[in-house]
Amino acid sequence: MRKLIFPILILSICLSSCKEDDIKPEADLIGVWQLSEIYHSEDGHISEGSLGLSDEYTFRVDGTFERKLVADDEDLEGSGTYSFREAELINSSMNKLYLVLTFQSGGEQGWVCGENKTELQLTFQDELVNSCEATEGRIYYYKKQ
Repeated sequence: MRKLIFPILILSICLSSCKEDDIKPEADLIGVWQLSEIYHSEDGHISEGSLGLSDEYTFRVDGTFERKLVADDEDLEGSGTYSFREAELINSSMNKLYLVLTFQSGGEQGWVCGENKTELQLTFQDELVNSCEATEGRIYYYKKQ
């Protein structure tokens, strides 16, 4: 019986150490994310220096966020809460996870995909990507500051 317990113990240790590491998205996400470029279906990539605006998200440990957009003629703000959803296996080569934003204020400014919510993708390239407006031909890329 003793001879059987030792191999089972070793096997269980090996299997548990091979388990995929738990994703700790807060460590990757917390902080300020600045818009770095926009991809537009007609104009291609528009870089940070050519955007003519400042757009940033601030994510906090308590599960809240703020979004600030400063353009030539307007300053807009929004805030709310965020949650995570794991990327499906088919998308996992690019995306670590999906970030679901629920706006409590500012959602009426067209920043949402529906029902005061929008979704960003946190990629393995350390970018946040908002393709919610892809139907209008725009994809937004954010880099952590």
